[in-house]
Amino acid sequence: MVNEVPDEVSDLLLVGHNPGMHALADALSGEADGELLTRMNRSGFPTASMAVVSFNGSWKSVEHGIGRLVAYWTPQD
Repeated sequence: MVNEVPDEVSDLLLVGHNPGMHALADALSGEADGELLTRMNRSGFPTASMAVVSFNGSWKSVEHGIGRLVAYWTPQD
């Protein structure tokens, strides 16, 4: 679905349930601050968590490992 987003869209918010959201954030985050990635994987992506993954290029070029995890929050934060 991400690959079908028009290039005019600069920011995209995906909302969903686990384990899918954690798996998606992990799969897209080829680059990440080690601490952020460790925190995300250790916490198990609890309900109401948010991961911010940044990409360069068009939505059509988004694939596994191409993004960078730039932020991660849980309700405890």
